Amino acid sequence: RCAVRMKDAIDTWNIERKKVGDSPVAIGIGLHFGSAIVGNIGDERKLEYTVLGDTVNVASRLEKLTREICTPIVVSGDLVDAIKERSVDPFDIAPGLNNAGDHHIRGRKEPVSIWTLGTAEI
Repeated sequence: RCAVRMKDAIDTWNIERKKVGDSPVAIGIGLHFGSAIVGNIGDERKLEYTVLGDTVNVASRLEKLTREICTPIVVSGDLVDAIKERSVDPFDIAPGLNNAGDHHIRGRKEPVSIWTLGTAEI
């Protein structure tokens, strides 16, 4: 829901930008489901709050995929399955969600099932 709202907010902002002659702003959001390590990493000189793990890496690669396939949101099949397992219809959360098949992403031997939402507005 957050990703959909972010996309909708950018779409609305881009309408206003276009009215005053400004270029549109594009976003790419990659969503995946799984475990991650979350917390402060570092020492007393430099401490950063971060997330680590395979789930984060896949989400990052899905975000990069948004540019290749010209869509603002790419969702993994794992996330869609997790939503369904909770007896929620993913199409209620994200109307217009489309199955885009399997895609190979760096760091994965097996392809990742992906779903897309929206089209690029650039």
